[in-house]
Parts: sequence; C-alpha cells; structure tokens
Amino acid sequence: MSGPATLSVAILNFNHGRFLPDALQAILKQSRAPNELLVIDDASTDDSWRVIEALVDRNASVRAVRNERNRGVIANLNDALERLNGDLVLFAAADDIVLPDLFEDSVALLSRYPEAALCSALSLRMDTDGTHLEPYRSPLPLAEPGFLSAARCAELLVRYDSWFMGNTTIYRRAMLEAIGGYRPELGSFCDGFACRLLALRHGACFVPEARAIWRLSESGYSAATRANHRAAGAIRREALRLMGGEYASDFPPAYAERWARRSQYAILATPGGSCDLGPELPLPGNSLVRSCLNRLRAWRGSGWLRRRFAAVALFLGLRGFDLLPAIGWRLRFFVFHAVRAVRHRASK
Repeated sequence: MSGPATLSVAILNFNHGRFLPDALQAILKQSRAPNELLVIDDASTDDSWRVIEALVDRNASVRAVRNERNRGVIANLNDALERLNGDLVLFAAADDIVLPDLFEDSVALLSRYPEAALCSALSLRMDTDGTHLEPYRSPLPLAEPGFLSAARCAELLVRYDSWFMGNTTIYRRAMLEAIGGYRPELGSFCDGFACRLLALRHGACFVPEARAIWRLSESGYSAATRANHRAAGAIRREALRLMGGEYASDFPPAYAERWARRSQYAILATPGGSCDLGPELPLPGNSLVRSCLNRLRAWRGSGWLRRRFAAVALFLGLRGFDLLPAIGWRLRFFVFHAVRAVRHRASK
C-alpha cells in the first residue's frame, strides 16, 4: 500500500517583493505543511530575490530558482511542473494569499477520491492594496466538500461554466503531466483549459469554503489579456480549435459553443476596454448583438446608465441561454454566504 500523498507548492514571482512575505508565510503556516516549496523568480528587478534568499536561509524545506532572463508565466508554470516531486501540486501567485486549511482539506479529499484529477475551493478577492475584501462570485457546484464525477462536471460546465479558481486548485501531478501541462498558445487561459479538460476526463473535488485571497490588479496577466482584444481573440480561437479537434471527445459540443459566446461577451464587456472588434473577433450573425455593440460604441463616455443598458442587451444577445442559470447560481451563492454569516455570528 502506498503512503500518504505528498504535496508540492510552487510560487511564481515577478516584481512582487512587497507581497512575497505574506504569501510565503501563509503557505508555511498551513495546518498541513507542504512537503516541498519551490520559489521561482522570473528575473525580478525589485528586491524580490533578497526576500527569497532570507526565506531560504530560515527554512530548509524551501528551494529557490532565479531566472537570468524573464521567461513569462506559462514557461515558469511548466518549468515548475518539471521540477516538483509531489503527488499533488499547487501553483501559487506571489501576490495572492492562501487561507488556513486549504492544503489539509484538499489533500484529504484527493486521498478519499483517487480518481479525481484536482481539488478546488472558493476564493475571496481584494484590491491591490488589500483594503477591500469580498467573496469572489462563482458557481457553487456543491454545498458540502465532495467529489463531482466527470459526467457531472460536464453537465455543470454546460449549465454554469467554470467554478475553478487558480489560487485554490491543487492538481494530481501525474494527470496534469499526462495532458502535457500548460499550453503556451492558450495564454492566460492555459490553467482554465487544463482544469476543464482534467475535470471532464477524471472528475474533480470541491471545497465550498474560501481557502485563498486573490489580489486583483489591472496589470495582472488575465486582466491585461482581456483588455487586449486581439490577444484575447487569438486565445479564444485556439481554445475552440482544441475543443473541436484534439479534445473533441472530451468537451461536449454544447459546451464549446457556449464557451465561445461566454468568452466573447467577457472580452466585449471588459471595463475600460475597446468596443471595437476589429478583424480578430467577428460577431455571430445576430442582429441584436451587432445593434447593441454599435450602441456601446456610440454611447462610450456618454453616461453609465445607457452603456449599462447596452451591455445587458449584449448579454441577452450573446448569452441568452445563461440568463436563468446565472440568476439561479447567484441566488444560491448569496443565500449560501448569508447562512454562513449568520452561523458565524451565532457561534461567537
């Protein structure tokens, strides 16, 4: 009989020296300590390396790698995957914070359900300076910790789309390696694609508790991609090519079509982004969608209410199938957190 599962954690850092101490200490103070902690610094120009060296000097379990040149997020993710030795792996951002019990809860579930490819949990989010903290709104696939079969994951992805949070997702390393790790051509969607593919093949575990804090930043990798319509369009087309080609047997056809419209809406509705599609993002033949986009262009800067109305109409045109499911999971989300808040106050 094999022993308990081992957990490896990699922190990827670029110029986040001011956030590193909090991120590192949160990992080291987990109720279930990681078996291995690797820090990869991507040629930072701030004081990150000094912070990392001080941590390594105080903790024998910590390893550090310093890139001579900046390689980018995806190259570092795949490099970390090659370097880590644990049965389970977590890729943490240097500006995020893991909350107590993430490792203990996730490892326990993955040990109980060896068929599951990954385990994720809810997340909180905060602004860059950490002054505003709130739950990140995402679908709630389970009300109690448990396992979702591959078939159930397929059903929920079609209905609601993803509930996976990158800052709380712990993978079974062998299964992540089996799909080739993270695909560079998918850019900021590389981890989202990997989570979906693995869940559709093997199933996934879920913890309905906040187990990390995501620090939002307009300069972050995902936000920068969403604001760049050309780059976002290229990622969207590549993801659809993979869903309909190499991985057609894994992705339900209904999901690929719905994801295309959901992702297109997310690109067009990005706050502060351009309303111009350009040649990279041709709209489907939907007169309502085209009309709403034209109004968004015309009303840009002419009033929040009118622009909001056009955005809602654009949602209905592109994602009308999501209206009732979205209302349903948001109501469930708010009720779930309201009940938790009442129980928390009552226990004090």
